[in-house]
Amino acid sequence: MAEPVAPDRNRKPIKVGEAYYREFERFLVRMYLERQPALVAGFLQRADSGLTAEQRLFATLALEPKAGATVLASILPALERAPTSEELLSLAQSAEVPACADAIRALLRKPSVRAEVAEGLLSARTKLDPAKVGPLLTEAAKELLAGDVKSQALGLALIGGFQLAALEADLVKFTQQTKDVTALGTALQALRDLRSSEVQLFVGFATHADATIVDRALAALTASRAPQAPTAALSLLPKLDVLRRRAVLGGLSSSKEGARAIAAALQAKTLAKDEIDGPIAEKLALTLGESPELKSLMADLGAVFRPVLMLDGSDGAVAETKLDLKGPFTLEFWVRLAPGVDNNDGVLGAPGQLDVNFAGSLLRLYAFAPLGDVLVAQKPITPELWTHYAITRDAKGELRLYGNGELESVGKVPLTKDFLGCNVAWTVPKLGTKGALAEYRVWNVARSAKEIRDNFTRTFAGEERPTALAFFNAGGDASWGSLRKGAQVVRTTDVPPLITKAQFEVLARKQEHYMELGRKGGNTAKGKVLAAMCQTCHAINGQGGQIGPNLSGAGAMGLEGVVRNIMDPNAAMEAAYRVFRLELITGEVLEGFYVSEDAKAYVTRQPGGEEIRTPKSNVRSARYLRRSLMPEGLLDALGDEQVADLLAYLMTLK
Repeated sequence: MAEPVAPDRNRKPIKVGEAYYREFERFLVRMYLERQPALVAGFLQRADSGLTAEQRLFATLALEPKAGATVLASILPALERAPTSEELLSLAQSAEVPACADAIRALLRKPSVRAEVAEGLLSARTKLDPAKVGPLLTEAAKELLAGDVKSQALGLALIGGFQLAALEADLVKFTQQTKDVTALGTALQALRDLRSSEVQLFVGFATHADATIVDRALAALTASRAPQAPTAALSLLPKLDVLRRRAVLGGLSSSKEGARAIAAALQAKTLAKDEIDGPIAEKLALTLGESPELKSLMADLGAVFRPVLMLDGSDGAVAETKLDLKGPFTLEFWVRLAPGVDNNDGVLGAPGQLDVNFAGSLLRLYAFAPLGDVLVAQKPITPELWTHYAITRDAKGELRLYGNGELESVGKVPLTKDFLGCNVAWTVPKLGTKGALAEYRVWNVARSAKEIRDNFTRTFAGEERPTALAFFNAGGDASWGSLRKGAQVVRTTDVPPLITKAQFEVLARKQEHYMELGRKGGNTAKGKVLAAMCQTCHAINGQGGQIGPNLSGAGAMGLEGVVRNIMDPNAAMEAAYRVFRLELITGEVLEGFYVSEDAKAYVTRQPGGEEIRTPKSNVRSARYLRRSLMPEGLLDALGDEQVADLLAYLMTLK
């Protein structure tokens, strides 16, 4: 029964009343059929079963998809209705079976159901193998491209979504001729998915009056397989704003050809070093691999490749620092641990006195008997993710623990005893810490909550050490004391999101400027229009993307919280919104939002883009990064009046 229906809390229609009860009855029958697959299969083969076509379909869906696919293929094309999503998925997942392939083609040839079938296949795209399903769609996509506006949009989506390379020429012709801006943007996105070689076409649209067209053209250019594409993209940089320059360099650094072009431009001094930030340098290092270009790059971008203390998990993974913790102190550090975190992993300790470790994945300060765990974190550490911790002790012996600048827990009892001769990463068990440490600092005062929150992303490297800073790893091996066999200092781009004193002061001035604009107020109506750029990734009042956190209650953070999160999205991001990186066997690097995975593939999504299915057989490495999907510098691209308007609107979202 299709009706009655009523809106749910998200205003989407759902079945209610008799329609709901019928659906529940179908669920119960299906459940019992699935428990007897052999009997169901045998009954379906009987000539005297007495089942109608719809009843046969219902029973067939209770079988394993492969077992029932050919039955579905014999029934579905003859029906007047379009297949349900489950029926279509079962059919398409067996597209290599000739009968199933023929059934899909037949459904797409029927004008009455073609659109529904195409939309259904697009919805299930990340569960399908494009190499098997794509060839079945070429004819239908070409016909849709020649239809009305709605049909064209569907045809474009099929071409890009299933990478129908056979229609690239048709797609280029459509892009050159269409006057519809929305269709043009979709066509450019499809050409990007095809990695089209039409470099001059993309360069021409890079100066279009519509901002979306410019962004799509630049994305298509940086993804192009044409040898001349990287040079053409780099030539456009002087005409672009800071965010688009960063997007172009980020896109180019994802492939070997683009990375080599960037390295060559840096060496020729046609590209300024300050255009390359940490994330871009990190991708360049991955795509260039062990090559002369990488060595040249490291020499040119020494400030981006920073030192960290690497620990191999052996009992010798220790830095002999002989630190003394007397009276008030603050111990703070950035740590990234390998999977399998336990009490072998630690950051500081001394036999018979102290062991600061991660037993149960929770940072804890263990004081030897009779005290035990006197301070324990509330949140488990996420493996392979740089995390900042700070432990403070005041004059009364009260302990506090902070994670990423925010207070997590307070000590169970006052602790006033001294801890002498402590070594970095020493732990009681026979194995040792496996991971990395950076920006390790010991102060002889209890830092305040504000000092920790405001400075945990700031490095003190390269400047005069503050009086109260008793220990700090300044960078080289010697600053860590004597390194045992399992510990070594390496230079890498996989570092915490640290900024220098000069950068910190610039950000502080910017933050105060934006705070003043926010306090001054702006036009909320204009701000709502500007917030459309946020909705590429964020939902606001039920509208927008699903990549970043929901902004419907953003104003509840207060003006300072809103400004800080926009300016520094990496400082205290939510774990669910980190960048997910796939390093491919070809040397390419894909970064985006992790959606899902199955036994055969990862599914990711990029801001403003469709979901992408990447076979695991093509992936060398997959992991999360300690970097937000939200780019830095978003407010820098806006004028003061626009910033005031945007902040005024965001503050209304409570």
